Amino acid sequence: MTIGDKQLWLCSCNGTMPLDAAALARNGIVPEGGIKTMLCQKELGAFASLAHGDAIVACTQEARLLGDIAEEAGKTQTIQFVNIRENAGWSADAKSATPKIAALLSLASMPEPDPVPRVAYTSNGQILIIGPLDRALFWA
Repeated sequence: MTIGDKQLWLCSCNGTMPLDAAALARNGIVPEGGIKTMLCQKELGAFASLAHGDAIVACTQEARLLGDIAEEAGKTQTIQFVNIRENAGWSADAKSATPKIAALLSLASMPEPDPVPRVAYTSNGQILIIGPLDRALFWA
């Protein structure tokens, strides 16, 4: 299945993250073939044969391996890797982290923002420091 217009691959990292598939599905987040447990190991073949188009992979630790496999298969155009494990799944609040995981995955499905234009200026040796007084005085 997809999130946005991208194929989603989600893994529980050998069951070490409590991922709530039903709650994610209620938010329109349905991973390809369900939640995997060992995407970088025994389920690597499924990834190699089924990954296509633009994909989001919820793993950064094995990004190199999964990227190489996708490149060899030649069906994937772009892959974005998202770190849900360290950012939500392996936290003290992991059992209630589903909304944060959904937000991280949804954010990954959004297009990259347009670049901010560069602004050039000459300070003539003067700068303006804005912020709380104690911090502004420190930097001044």
